[in-house]
Amino acid sequence: MLRDHLETFLAERERADAPLPRFVTDELRGVLDCGVLAKGCAHFRCERCGLDRVVALSCKGRGFCPRCCGRRMNETARHLAERVFPAVRTRQWVLSFPFELRWALAFHHALVLDLSRITYEEIARRYRRLCRDSGLRLPRGGAFFVMQRFGSDLRLNVHLHALFLDGTFGEDGAFFTAPAPSPKEVEGILARIAARANKLLEERQDALEDIDDGERSLAQTHGEATTSRGTAKLGPDDGLDGQVLLPTRRKARVDGFDLDAEVAVAAHDRERREGLLRYFLRPPLSHDRLRYLPSEAGGLVILQLKKPWQDRTTHVELTPSAFLMRLSSLVPRPRKNTSL
Repeated sequence: MLRDHLETFLAERERADAPLPRFVTDELRGVLDCGVLAKGCAHFRCERCGLDRVVALSCKGRGFCPRCCGRRMNETARHLAERVFPAVRTRQWVLSFPFELRWALAFHHALVLDLSRITYEEIARRYRRLCRDSGLRLPRGGAFFVMQRFGSDLRLNVHLHALFLDGTFGEDGAFFTAPAPSPKEVEGILARIAARANKLLEERQDALEDIDDGERSLAQTHGEATTSRGTAKLGPDDGLDGQVLLPTRRKARVDGFDLDAEVAVAAHDRERREGLLRYFLRPPLSHDRLRYLPSEAGGLVILQLKKPWQDRTTHVELTPSAFLMRLSSLVPRPRKNTSL
């Protein structure tokens, strides 16, 4: 599908006087050559056994390439699970931002870093307080943050995933495991995060509005990609299975900010911890969830959601143009880390 429609899509953006930045077009075109032997490969041969392997070169894409992002996901998750995180209980905290902020944060990496720092400080404050109350001195914790830029329907949706040590180490090296947070505690933490975040955003309002022409074009592309034009939702009534999701317990919403702290991993469950880290680092696009209808059948892209929405939607139907718009808005700027 990408090969058939990419150049037409880029020409449409030119005619609309909203050309995409060079780093986005390079990534879109690079995906077409990823894993193609004719576009470049490396030949490996073992001198001891004579085994030969020919490996196609990758595009090294950071936005949505399933091959490159999937390899990076596996390598990083395995490294973190085996060499970084100790064998103690860990907890996932997920912070979502108000809808009107999500596209702006996608173009302001320094601001996302500041918001992640605020989030870390407010969550870590609870762990340190509980540790001191238990009698341990000099509490020390830790966390790993990932900025995800997408939702399961490929819309630009900047939010933070964090895996915290679910407690703190004391001065003597002993680990204090904190009790699970109550809904009231999660709400209190989020209220402090939202208050500090809103103050920071007021101070940085000029910076939020200061974007270059390329970013403005991406913002326009994002706006078009998230409207209903060229999209449709499919669910059980369309012959597709779905289910109603129940709300989580340890979750709060304040001023459009959402904080979820429901998921925890037991101390010695390294396999599940690695699986959770893979979820943090996963690529936005999976071939298994994507289906392309031929032109005689409408030429549409059918995207299966990772989990059904609360309205029982299980699939999203996109025109090729809407699909490419969503992919374009997911590409991060070069030399900007998404693992914070």
